[in-house]
Amino acid sequence: MQKSEEKQGDSGPQDKGPDLRSVFSVGLLTLLSRVLGLLREATRAYFLGTGKFADAFQLAFQVPNMLRSLVAEGAVSSAVVPVLTRYVRGSDKESLKSVRENYLLAWFALVVVITLAGVLFSGYLLTVLLDFKQVADPEKVGLTVELTKILFWYLLFIGLAASLQGILHAHARFTGAAFSPILFNVAFIATGWIAARGLPAEEAVYVFSGAVILGGVLQFFLLASLVWRMGIRPRLQWPFGNPGVREIGKLLLPVVFGAGIYQINMFISTLLAWRFDDDGFVAALGYSSRLMEVVLGVFVFALSTVSLTTLSRLAADRDERGFAETLGVVLRLSLFITVPSAVGLFLLRQPVVSMLFERGEFDDRSLRLTTDVFQYHIIGLCFVGLARVLVSAFYALKDIKTPVLAALANLLVCVPLAWGLSSGVMGYKGIALAASVAAVVQVVLLMVLLVGRVRFFDFRALARSVQKCICCSALMGLAVWLAAGWIDSLQSGKLMLAVLVFAVILAAAALYFLLSRLLGMEEGAMLLKGMRRKRS
Repeated sequence: MQKSEEKQGDSGPQDKGPDLRSVFSVGLLTLLSRVLGLLREATRAYFLGTGKFADAFQLAFQVPNMLRSLVAEGAVSSAVVPVLTRYVRGSDKESLKSVRENYLLAWFALVVVITLAGVLFSGYLLTVLLDFKQVADPEKVGLTVELTKILFWYLLFIGLAASLQGILHAHARFTGAAFSPILFNVAFIATGWIAARGLPAEEAVYVFSGAVILGGVLQFFLLASLVWRMGIRPRLQWPFGNPGVREIGKLLLPVVFGAGIYQINMFISTLLAWRFDDDGFVAALGYSSRLMEVVLGVFVFALSTVSLTTLSRLAADRDERGFAETLGVVLRLSLFITVPSAVGLFLLRQPVVSMLFERGEFDDRSLRLTTDVFQYHIIGLCFVGLARVLVSAFYALKDIKTPVLAALANLLVCVPLAWGLSSGVMGYKGIALAASVAAVVQVVLLMVLLVGRVRFFDFRALARSVQKCICCSALMGLAVWLAAGWIDSLQSGKLMLAVLVFAVILAAAALYFLLSRLLGMEEGAMLLKGMRRKRS
């Protein structure tokens, strides 16, 4: 990619970094969604706990949810957006109209085929995977298979919604797509407390399965209404002759593997946890992963979502220096948020899990299981966030080979390491540690390969930012460690515990920000400027 001075000059100041106003708009909506997501998990924990029915629901929901992340979110964020962005940046409106219409129809057909195949064949595959030694609980296996067939219909609606989300993102319209998960969480929570109240766990699990499908339907209709208002319609014609659709198709399979490796590892981890005799390990891993997604989802997801469109635009304009500067800013901002978050969550893991989940069927054993695995998931928090940003950057350059290579390294490290650690003294906790170690390997490989792919990237600025983040986080962590010990000694009720935890989190965030300013970190100033800056 060669730098074009003319393109750079024409692109305007908005091309010189991610639109932080959009990041904060998406981030605030995602924050609300993630908070509701925690309430959703707390609702499920209240009615199901970490017993047999919770394990069955966790695995059953993870199968279509994994395909959603692979076929829907991963493909949309990494394959569809760069291609559609180039058409949006072009001057041929008829070509843009044609590729959008054909893409919608082709995607609809793909999702329908995958959904029907899942409903028809998932039962056979799961039966083999879950009971290959004929030692698993037959009732638990049967329930998981039945729930999986039901929940596969969720993939139909959320997959169709993802195609609409890709169009909105390519047009730099992020708010509606960021709001749609809120509808899912509200539907799940409301359905649970209205329909599952008073029911035993073996019946409540079906209520929550219906709630998942209802949430997917609401997400689809919201995004469909937004795209409809843009005047975009699918057209009944053979879509695969369109050059834009063919280009998306060429990117699809490797992108699915590269961007979705995190979900693949989660699914394999779930299968490894399934082989333990006691119930609850699968559910505990699920609750821990949800807590991880809160931090990643609130800011890192918003940052990578918005920056992907910016990076794709810069790549299309052949602005190499602008691309390198933007990527550097995004990586530094990601570290600025995730490093202190990881430190704080590690030190406050027990009060946080207790505050969120410990009630109803979620008892002391559930608390111990979830807290024990969460501490090892936290180790990989920063690296999972960096991997998402780096994978998006390579795909913005239409570099398929590099993310796939790094994803393969992740998989090859995670699976055997998880098997070995979980089979030894660590037990199910080793599964979480293996996922964190694999994320570290993936990021290191991506950064090494970045050297030869992106010129003008300022590694010194990134290294300085890392050093200062670690220093500020360590000082903040000392204060949080003292506060965590004080909270443990109080033996307070749930309401007071929530007040204390939130107070410590806010105070720690203020301390970290103050320390970062004293050390002259630019990232804090960037965030403040982004919050104040108005859209041009």
